[in-house]
Amino acid sequence: PDNYIFDTTQSALVIQGMTYSISLTPSNVYPLGFGVWIDYNHDGDFGDSGEFVFSSNPSTSAVNGFITIPGWADTGLTGMRIRIFYFATPGDTDYCTTSPYGETEDYSVYILPPFPFDAGATSIISPQGCKFDSSEAVTVLIKNFGYNTLYAGDTVFVSFTLDTLPSVNEY
Repeated sequence: PDNYIFDTTQSALVIQGMTYSISLTPSNVYPLGFGVWIDYNHDGDFGDSGEFVFSSNPSTSAVNGFITIPGWADTGLTGMRIRIFYFATPGDTDYCTTSPYGETEDYSVYILPPFPFDAGATSIISPQGCKFDSSEAVTVLIKNFGYNTLYAGDTVFVSFTLDTLPSVNEY
């Protein structure tokens, strides 16, 4: 009971359907197992199907894995629990069990829906004029008309097709 922490200094922003890496490092010389739960339906517990999202066998070094946020997860603010077990591997029902050695840490997670980007080309920067061949670089200004903000580091995939028919029209 004395090894519980609700950490309000760290939180996560995640998106339905996206996969995230997780790395957990024991701060001990004894082998520790990790378990991670996310309260996807926001009902205040971690016991529902699919909420046990990661487990590791006891280790004295960092453990790494991936967590995929399901598309059915409720959006908004919810909780994530990380439990550390001394010489044991946590199971799905261990989100609230008693353990004489270990630690329980709760964090806030904000789940967002998939970004509804509505991107479109607003202008052609280059080439200018009517000369256009396969050696020309094409620069296009693309604007996000969607309601979600793009942040530095976000990746937006763009594809386009150039029609290289003999006729060229300028507008």
